Amino acid sequence: MMHGEIQYVVRHTNKFTYTAPISESMMEVRMQPRSDVRQRCLRFELTPQPRAKVFAYQDPYGNVVHHFDIPGRHARLTITADAVVQLAPAAELPESVPTATWDELDAIAASGERWEDLRFSHFARETPLLAELADEFHWRRDADALTLLRRLNYALVVHQGDCGDRYVADGDDRADACLPADQRPDLGRLMEFRGQKTHQEIQTAAARCRRRNVADAAV
Repeated sequence: MMHGEIQYVVRHTNKFTYTAPISESMMEVRMQPRSDVRQRCLRFELTPQPRAKVFAYQDPYGNVVHHFDIPGRHARLTITADAVVQLAPAAELPESVPTATWDELDAIAASGERWEDLRFSHFARETPLLAELADEFHWRRDADALTLLRRLNYALVVHQGDCGDRYVADGDDRADACLPADQRPDLGRLMEFRGQKTHQEIQTAAARCRRRNVADAAV
C-alpha cells in the first residue's frame, strides 16, 4: 500500500426465511464495491447458501451485477458478500473549475444518458413554494460549477438549520420541510435553480423562514 491508503475488510449478509419452502430462487445482487480513482476492490466473493453457480455482468452504470438461480426447494436463503477494499486519501478540491464545465454538464443532460436522474417523479417535482425558495436564493449561472455548488450547499445548510424545529416536528430531513406538507418536493430539485447569494442575503432568507415558523406556532 502507498502512504495514507487504508484497507477495509467488509462482510455483508442477507438472510431470507420463508413461511413455507419455495421451489426456486432467482437473484440479482449489486454488492461488489466499485473501483474508481480513489477506491479499488482488491477481492470480492459472493456465497449463496444453498450453494449455486454465480454469474456476473456489468450494468450501464459500471456496477458489477452478480446473479444466480437455485432451482431446488428451500425454506431459507443466505447471501454473503465478502470484499477487500483499498481506499486512497482524497485529493483536495480546486478552488474552481473551468467555466466550460457547464457545457460538458449540459451535453451530458442533453444526451439522455441521465434521464432517470433528471426526470420528475412523485418525490421530485417543482412546486410554487419551492420556486419561491429558489427565488430567495437567487440561483443563476454566474460562476463556475464547483463554486456554485459550494454556494448552494452553504445556502441549504443555513436554511435547514433555521428550519430545524419543523424538521423535528415532522420527522422530515428535506430542506423545504418548513413548507406545507402537500407541497414538499425532493431537495434534489433545488439543483435545477442556479445562482448565488451573499451571506447577508442568505441570512435574510433564513430569517423569513424563522418568521414563518413563529407564525405557524402562534396559530
